[in-house]
Amino acid sequence: MSAIGPVVSICIVIFYIMNYTCSVSANFWLSAWSNDADNATVSMEQRDMRLGVYGALGLAQGWMDFVRF
Repeated sequence: MSAIGPVVSICIVIFYIMNYTCSVSANFWLSAWSNDADNATVSMEQRDMRLGVYGALGLAQGWMDFVRF
């Protein structure tokens, strides 16, 4: 830890936690989205919203991976 300093170490830990949180959130979101398959009357707006949020969580996770390294 002394080689990179405490501030950088704390930033790495924070980004790791945020990355893991996005990963878990994406899994929960995908689970909720797959439950929509039981309802055949899902509107296009709801589908687009689900896809947009899932994509945003994926982009956030990728960005945090990039920043962490």
